[in-house]
Amino acid sequence: MSYANGLDVVKLDVNSAAGQSITTTGDKLFYAPPKRMIIRQMVVTVTTATTAADPCTIALEHRPTAGSDAGRIQSGIPTVTIPGGSAAGTVWYKANLSYEVDPGEQIVVDVTDASAAGAASIAMVVEWSPQVPGNFAIMTASA
Repeated sequence: MSYANGLDVVKLDVNSAAGQSITTTGDKLFYAPPKRMIIRQMVVTVTTATTAADPCTIALEHRPTAGSDAGRIQSGIPTVTIPGGSAAGTVWYKANLSYEVDPGEQIVVDVTDASAAGAASIAMVVEWSPQVPGNFAIMTASA
């Protein structure tokens, strides 16, 4: 979805109406942008209620090389904490972000603290940079 102000929504989700399970820790979803993007907001919508008094923490982490954990950056992009007992349909977010990710790099959704029950839909609001592929040595036009 694209907006007149240049912002766009990138949905980081499994192909399921139930959303991504948040009952175990670890890497859950991955996104490698086709051009430079600036993450402006992280949005987490609860799709299955979380267990009472059992919060869940979801982090966006940055891989400088897509598919590789070498040099992985686990800080700098704020995390979203979903309080225990959050009902389906509840939305939690972090706004006013300014984090750049280039082609050849990757964003990873990492559940760093799991809830005993729950699932969520995760999205980023991004601004696409006006950079062109020729400005990135990592990008080569196909023959």
